[in-house]
Amino acid sequence: MPEGGQDLEFEPIEVLEGSSFMLSDRRGDVTEGSIAGFFHEDTRYLNRFLLTVGGRPPTVLTSGGVDYYSAAFYMTNPGLDGIAERTLSISRYRFVGEGLRERIHVQSHSTEPVRVEVRLSCGVDFADLFEVKQQRIRKGGEITRMHDAPHCLLHFDYRHLAFHAATRIHSAQHGRIEGDDIVWNVELEPRGAWENTIRVAVHLDEEVLDPIHEEFEETEREAGMVLRKWQDEVPRLTVDLDLVQHVYEKSIVDLASSRLRVDAEGNAVS
Repeated sequence: MPEGGQDLEFEPIEVLEGSSFMLSDRRGDVTEGSIAGFFHEDTRYLNRFLLTVGGRPPTVLTSGGVDYYSAAFYMTNPGLDGIAERTLSISRYRFVGEGLRERIHVQSHSTEPVRVEVRLSCGVDFADLFEVKQQRIRKGGEITRMHDAPHCLLHFDYRHLAFHAATRIHSAQHGRIEGDDIVWNVELEPRGAWENTIRVAVHLDEEVLDPIHEEFEETEREAGMVLRKWQDEVPRLTVDLDLVQHVYEKSIVDLASSRLRVDAEGNAVS
C-alpha cells in the first residue's frame, strides 16, 4: 500500500493524434517496476517519473484525466521538517502528445517564507509494450546517459542493432542534476508560488518528436478560474497564535479541494 494508505490506481491518458500515451498513479507518478510509463509507438520512454517535495511524495487531494490528452493532479504536502502538513498546494498539469509536457506549480499558504526541495526522479528502460505487460523486461542493446547539467537536460540514448531511441528531459527552471534526478531548491515568499515546465522529447531513429500540446481546453481553464476565484475571495487571517493560524490555513486547502473536483470530462463540480 502506498504511503498514507492511499489507493493510487493507474489512470491512462491516450492521445488520438499520434501513438503516445501515459499511465501513472493518482499522484501522476510512474514507479519503476510497475506497468506504468510514458509510451510512444509501443516503446516505453519513461519507466520512472516521481515527484517528491521535501523528500516525500505529496498527498493527493483529487486527480484525473481532463480530456483525451491531458490530466491534472491536485495535492498538498505531508508533514515535513519545519513545514506543517497542508502548508503547500502542489499541482501537476500534464499534456501528452508525441512528447510530454508537464507544468508543476507549488503554492505556499504560509505567512512565513518557506524553503523546500522539489525533486523529479526520472528513468528509462525502452521496453516494448509486450515486455511491460508480461513484466519480463529482457533488453538487449545498451542505454547510455548524456546529461547536460548547464542546460538542465537529461538525455538517455538506447541502441540495439538497427533500432535507435532516446528520451530527452528538459527543465525550464534551472536545477541541479543528481544521477537521473533534477533537483530544485525552492524558496517561497509568504503566500508565494513557484512554477516550472518539464518537456520530454522522443527520439525514434532519425525522428525527433516534441510535445504538441501546450494548454488545457476551455473547460479546464474555466475550472482553474473557479479555483482561483475561491482562493482570492477567502478572508485573510493573521493571529499571534501559530496553532490557530495553521488550523485556518489547513481549512482553506481542505475546503478548496472539496469545492472543486475535475472529473474525467474536465467539468468543474462544486
